[in-house]
Amino acid sequence: MIVAQPIRNHQFSAPLRVTIKGAQKPRSRRRRTFSPMTKIFFTGLVLALLLLAYVTVKNQVMTYTYQYAELQKQLEKAMIQRDRLSLEILGLKSLERIEAVARAQLGMVEPATIKYVAVAPSPELAVPASGAERVVTQVAEYISGLLTSVVKAAGLYEGR
Repeated sequence: MIVAQPIRNHQFSAPLRVTIKGAQKPRSRRRRTFSPMTKIFFTGLVLALLLLAYVTVKNQVMTYTYQYAELQKQLEKAMIQRDRLSLEILGLKSLERIEAVARAQLGMVEPATIKYVAVAPSPELAVPASGAERVVTQVAEYISGLLTSVVKAAGLYEGR
């Protein structure tokens, strides 16, 4: 408890400090220092943790490097297999092979002559056309007639 005593000249003196039993003692503002062994221990601990972190990162880098190399090998094998399969597909699609399979396995033979059959359009399927459609139809009929005459001239026509 702080108590001020009056001075006769109406001035107050500095307050007195009174300690109460059971109250906390004021802490000293002295800076705490560590012993040299404690400093060495903590420095060593920090260095050990940094070294452990470095080794862990290095280990992960090496692991990823090995995985990358393995994936590169797998990619190379897959590309070689893709090229081999592409060549096999080209061989299977060749016309010579298809013709050989058709003759050997299916018993097909090449026809002696090729004959074309012209079929006349039925009048009941005809739809009234507009002007542009009529022109296209006339051109198609002209080309059809021209081709028919060429086929007849070649002796390949069987008309109905």
